[in-house]
Amino acid sequence: MTEHELLLEMSNIIDTKLEPLRKDIQIIKFDIEQDVKPNIRILSENYMSAAQRYASATNQMESVQQDLELIKKVVAEHSEKLNEISA
Repeated sequence: MTEHELLLEMSNIIDTKLEPLRKDIQIIKFDIEQDVKPNIRILSENYMSAAQRYASATNQMESVQQDLELIKKVVAEHSEKLNEISA
């Protein structure tokens, strides 16, 4: 067997061994295109709106906390006045 024939045979063996890997790679690429990329796109589209809703809700919660603190103070003052009146 000549060196050229030997190299051709080795090349054929390598091609035969690599063929299942090529098929696996094609399947993986297809899965990425069909499943992974669309899901990432959906996640990224929803992230901004969710982040904006969270920021808005945080501001509302801060406002509610401030209002609650004010109500507590007013109730405490009124309780004191009512106690003074009834004493």
